[in-house]
Amino acid sequence: SRLNRFACWRPGDTPESIGARDPNVPGEENPGAWDAAARLRDLDALGIAHQIVYPTLFAEHLPVVESPRAAVALARAYNDWAGKLAAEGGGRLCPVAVLPLQSIPGTLAEIERAARAGFRGAMLRTSYVQGRFLNHSEYAPVWAALAETGLVACVYPSAGSTNPEFTRLLNQLWERG
Repeated sequence: SRLNRFACWRPGDTPESIGARDPNVPGEENPGAWDAAARLRDLDALGIAHQIVYPTLFAEHLPVVESPRAAVALARAYNDWAGKLAAEGGGRLCPVAVLPLQSIPGTLAEIERAARAGFRGAMLRTSYVQGRFLNHSEYAPVWAALAETGLVACVYPSAGSTNPEFTRLLNQLWERG
């Protein structure tokens, strides 16, 4: 599909109008995807007072980054951007952090940074990161840090398209019929 995920929903759209779009024709970009003032105008038009800002595609792809150092750097960069967007939102935009689970020390540092910056939650995908699922004992300090800081653990229940373990399992199930 060539539909721009950043422009899928706008004030005035209906499920029918979105469904009628031609997926082979690129949609217009929606400045509200990256500009706080534009997003606030969209929220006003929709009658929405506050919005949780989730790291949709970023959270989808971060777990498959192999380098722990790169994952930490990417998480910091995203969280800095989300924090800046929220700061420009006049208290109406509530950011959710991404965590670089490839590095437990990096994750703990990012939890502390996000809490100090006023984030209210952190996204955790139900995916394997370096062979570990969210309930792995190595993540105990992560869960403890989330509880201590008061950040909400936003566990995203989708296997996602980038999760090799789930993709392999789904292919096996499909082959069995």
